[in-house]
Amino acid sequence: MLRLLTLLSFVAFLSFQSQAQAIKYDHTVDIMMQKDMATTHAAQDVYISYANGQYNIDFYVNDGKKVQHYTTHASSAKSFNKADYKWETATKAAIKLYNTTSTDHLTMTVWQDPKGAMIQVDKM
Repeated sequence: MLRLLTLLSFVAFLSFQSQAQAIKYDHTVDIMMQKDMATTHAAQDVYISYANGQYNIDFYVNDGKKVQHYTTHASSAKSFNKADYKWETATKAAIKLYNTTSTDHLTMTVWQDPKGAMIQVDKM
């Protein structure tokens, strides 16, 4: 019985991994070295900057009345200069930070929650 549960858990894990790798990102942005506060953003924009040892992820969601701005952060010892993203729902985006001169990358999901901006870092 324990072996069966272990096998089923392993198969579920592999299925989850293949789904995470199957994301077809449809937008690419440069990672900026400082925040641009002058630009007006539309719903489903993603803006990423690097400052003070962390990546600042700003994303914009239409709440039905106006565009809401959310910010969350991710840290990495690796250096990234580009980001790909895809909106999975109206309030949730899959993001991949990467370096164009190496294979280093960091994947995450960000979303709007009643509590504010949420983040789940998937892979270092």
